[in-house]
Amino acid sequence: MRTFTTEASDELFYTAKLKLFKEVAKRLDLTLAEVVMLSSDEITLALKGQLESMNKLIIDRLAGFAIVWLEADCFVLSGKEALELQDCVSKKVVPVDTNKNLKDGEVRGRTASLGKVTGRVKVLLDHRDAHKVEKGDVLVASMTTPDYVLAMEKAIAFVTDEGGITCHAAIVAREFGVPCIVGTGNATKVLRDGQTVEVDANGGVVKVIGQ
Repeated sequence: MRTFTTEASDELFYTAKLKLFKEVAKRLDLTLAEVVMLSSDEITLALKGQLESMNKLIIDRLAGFAIVWLEADCFVLSGKEALELQDCVSKKVVPVDTNKNLKDGEVRGRTASLGKVTGRVKVLLDHRDAHKVEKGDVLVASMTTPDYVLAMEKAIAFVTDEGGITCHAAIVAREFGVPCIVGTGNATKVLRDGQTVEVDANGGVVKVIGQ
């Protein structure tokens, strides 16, 4: 129900925002795709007729757009500058095959909290299985919610099928200072209760080292 409530709230917000943008587009004689290229401040100025070179600004951003954070400074690039940055980054970043060189009994995911520990697996298919977790266990679940926290307090590491670096398991892991690997896609299927595993969150890999 918590998830459904969140989804309903997001849908209502999206619907209201969409109607607002459509009205703005109508008043500025723009398409919806063009309006979303403007910031809220720029939209305000445009509605007042005070935004200079609005059409050129939109055309440049449609061609390419980037927001770059360097420590406390923020830089907004558009047009040719943004495309040059994209080209530079694409040459530097090499895609990683997360399944390459994985052995039987291994799973790989995204590092959400650093660390390396060894412990027994406890697979939780539902928050009602939380009582299974004992001090020193590795908690393995599809995903976690606040209902899992009592079990998470006992675990020495978290491994989940789903989620990213801002999911519930990731946030709690960083608060507790324990290793956490998320987004494995198959941890609850590969790992079994009672197995001894090495959770290497520094490398994003879980290895079965004992049955």
